[in-house]
Amino acid sequence: MVDAIVSLAIEKLGAFIAQEVNILLEVKDNARWLKDELGHLQAVVRDAESRQEEQIRMWVNTIRDVANDAVKILSDFSAHQQEYAAPKQGILDRVRACFCLIKKEATLYDIGKEIDSIKKRIEVIKNRRNDYRIDNILATANKQQKERTLLRITAINNQVEVVGFEDDFKTLMGELNSKDLSLKVISIHGMGGLGKTSLATKLYNSSELRNFDTRAKVCVSNEYNIKDVVKRIVTSFMGAEYEQKLSTMDEYHLLQHLPELLRSRGRYLVLIDDIWDIKVWDQIKTAFPNQKNGSRIIITTRNKKVAEMADDKCFVHQLRF
Repeated sequence: MVDAIVSLAIEKLGAFIAQEVNILLEVKDNARWLKDELGHLQAVVRDAESRQEEQIRMWVNTIRDVANDAVKILSDFSAHQQEYAAPKQGILDRVRACFCLIKKEATLYDIGKEIDSIKKRIEVIKNRRNDYRIDNILATANKQQKERTLLRITAINNQVEVVGFEDDFKTLMGELNSKDLSLKVISIHGMGGLGKTSLATKLYNSSELRNFDTRAKVCVSNEYNIKDVVKRIVTSFMGAEYEQKLSTMDEYHLLQHLPELLRSRGRYLVLIDDIWDIKVWDQIKTAFPNQKNGSRIIITTRNKKVAEMADDKCFVHQLRF
């Protein structure tokens, strides 16, 4: 959300700089400086927005407020553009044109003062970035996230004997083995550390699901790349030796290639572990064809909304303490 607001502010500042060729040089320079600084901050915001640390959330909120104020200032100015564009024909029209020009210059002067004020706020934001040690916190969090992702990938790739989840296992196995031939999505959601991956892996490896003709599993996690995710799904279906064939395919062609493969491989089972964002599922779900043969997809997520929005007929299972 903050990323989108910053993008809008950068876009409006760019349009303002390009359009207003006769404004004071200082105003234009400040607008250009603000646009550049927001561009630099945007890269950090994208990484910081999902973090829950109080200092980072407060810092990101100050960037959001600055971007919002910049958008409002320039939107108000754009709304009055038609008013300033007076025709220049008769004497009265010329008088009106002069009045509009004076009014426009006054408005630009006010905008210059407001942009200068925002510039000072940006300087404070930059200082707080150092004071709050934002970069260090993000670097540590990214390292921890990569370690967690590696552990999850290891967890779904190793067939470890899992104890517990008897009732959950029985309920979910019933859905996986139901007589409904339509493609069905089964989503398991709950807080981190409850055992979603362990339960999903236990289901995936169960001898009770030997009736599936082909299967694949992949861990998505918080930092994802759709091309890489789809490539890993295809490789899981087809085997590591198939990866070379995928090396020249882009995201679009991979999303076209996967359903073509699945249509010829019978009833399939897919485990997609650790989906954080519904956008991931929205991008890849069309690659799984509904062949009315009882194929199933298991997804795990911490996000309840992701679990509930995965599919209109999705079976949502909340894993409790």
